[in-house]
Amino acid sequence: MVAENQAANLVGRIARNAVANYIGQFVVMGIGFLITPFVVHRLGDSQYGIWGLTGSVVAYLTLLDLGFSAGAARFIARFEGEGRRQEISILISTLWWVYCGLGAVALSGAAAVTLFLPHLFRIEPTLVQVACVTLLLAGLHLALHLPTSLFNAILVGEQRIDLNNVASIVGRLIEAALTVALVSLGWGAVALAVASIVATSVIAAVRRGIIQRMLPWLRMNWRSFDQHILRQVLSFSAFVFGLQVTGLIAFNTDNIVLATFLSAASITPFALSYKLANLLTQVTQPLVNVLFPAFAEMQGRKDLERSRLLFIEGTQVSTVISLLLGLILIFGADQILRMWVGEQYASSFRILQLLAFSNLTIAAVGSSSSNLLLGYGRVRAFFLITVGHAVANLGLSVFLVAPLQGEGVALGTVIPVSIANLFFIFPLGCRTAGIPVWQGYHRILWPTLWPAFFAIAVYTGLKLMPGMANQPLFCLAGMGLSYLLCYMLLSSGRYQSVAYLRRFRQAMNLKRGTN
Repeated sequence: MVAENQAANLVGRIARNAVANYIGQFVVMGIGFLITPFVVHRLGDSQYGIWGLTGSVVAYLTLLDLGFSAGAARFIARFEGEGRRQEISILISTLWWVYCGLGAVALSGAAAVTLFLPHLFRIEPTLVQVACVTLLLAGLHLALHLPTSLFNAILVGEQRIDLNNVASIVGRLIEAALTVALVSLGWGAVALAVASIVATSVIAAVRRGIIQRMLPWLRMNWRSFDQHILRQVLSFSAFVFGLQVTGLIAFNTDNIVLATFLSAASITPFALSYKLANLLTQVTQPLVNVLFPAFAEMQGRKDLERSRLLFIEGTQVSTVISLLLGLILIFGADQILRMWVGEQYASSFRILQLLAFSNLTIAAVGSSSSNLLLGYGRVRAFFLITVGHAVANLGLSVFLVAPLQGEGVALGTVIPVSIANLFFIFPLGCRTAGIPVWQGYHRILWPTLWPAFFAIAVYTGLKLMPGMANQPLFCLAGMGLSYLLCYMLLSSGRYQSVAYLRRFRQAMNLKRGTN
C-alpha cells in the first residue's frame, strides 16, 4: 500500500509540475515574443547582433557551472527518495562555497575577454565600447547566477517545479518591463544586460523565500564543507560538464562563426530564426524537464517498470507537441517571419526551416531520452554521442558559411543534430528503459509520425484550392488541426487519451503539500 501511494504521488507530482511548467513557459515565451520586435527595431541589426554575440561568448563561461546544478538536483531527488535529508543540507552547504568561487572566476573571465573583443570579432568601431560594457555586465550576471542556481536545484530535486515557476514568472515580468523602459531611454544593448541582472536577483530572492517556507528542515550551514559528498556529485557532474561543452559547441558557436567570417549584423536574421525554431524545444521542456528528477527518484527505488512507462508516454507526448508546432514553422516560415519582425527578414525563411527541423528532432525524440539517461546516470555513452555531433556541427558550419552564409551554418547544425538524436540518443534511451530499439521506432514513434504525412497532404490540398493560396494562415491552421485530430482519433486510441486526462486531473487535485 505504501509503495502504491508513493507511486500515485509521484505520478501526480509529475503531472502537476508539467502543467505548472507549461503555464510558466507560455508566460515567458509570450513576453519574449512580444518584446523582441520592439527591441530589434529600436537597437538595429548591429546592436542586436552584439547582444547575440555577447550571449554566445558568455555561454562558454557558463561552463564554470561544471555540471554541479544538474548533479545537485539529481542527488537531492535521490537522497529524498532514500530519506537522507541531512545529506541534502550538507550537499547544498558544500556547493554554495564552490559556486561563489566559480562566480568570481566567471566575472574575471568576462573582464579578460573585453580586452580582446575588438580584435576577435568584426565590430563597428563606434560600438566597441557598448560591446565591452555589455559583455562585462553579462559576466556580472553570470557571477550572480551561479551560486543562486542552487535554489533552482533544490526546488527541482524536491520536485516542486511548480513553485519554481512562480519565481521565474515574477522575475521575467520585471525583466520585460525594465527592458522596454531602458531601451526606450536609449541604453542600447546595455539595457538587456542590466535587465537580466535585476531579474536574476529577484528570482533568487523569491526562490530563497519559498525554500525557507517549504523546507524548514533544510539547514544551509555556510561553514560546512564535505569532500565526500563533493566527490559523489563530481562523479556525475564531470560528464554533465562534458555534455555542456559539446552542447555549447553545437548550439552556441553559430553566432561566433557568423561574426568571424561575415559580420556582427549577419547574426540578427540567424538569431531571429533560431529564436523561433527554439520554440519547439521550449514547448516540450515543461513536460520533459520534470522527468529528470522523477527518473532519478525511480532509480533510487529500483522501479524500472514505471520508468519504462514514463519514458514511452513522455516521448510520445513530446513528439506530438513538437510535430504540431514544427509543421507550422517549417511550412509557414516566410509568413511567420514577415508577420513577426517585418518583410526585411522574411528572406531568411530557409534558415528557419532548417533550424526548425533540427530542433524538432531534439524535442521529439532526444529530450525524453536525454532526461532518462541523466536520471539513471548513464552519462558516459551520452557524452560520447554529443562529442561526435558537436565536432561535426562546428566543422560543417565553418565549411559551409562562405558559400551559403547563414543557410550554410544552419545546414551544418541540422545534419549532425538530427542524426545524433534519431539514430543514437533515442536508441540508447530505449535500451536504458529495457525496450528493444525496433519497438521504440515502431510502437513509440511511428504512431506519432504517420499523422504528419496526412496533415501535409491536407495542407497541400488546401493550398491548391482556388483562392486559398492567399490564405496561408488558414492553410497552416488546417494542417495543425488535421494532425492533432488524426492522432487523437486514429492513432493514440481512446485509452491513451483518457489516461492523459486522468493525469491532468491528478495534477489539479493533488494537495499542495504532497512530498
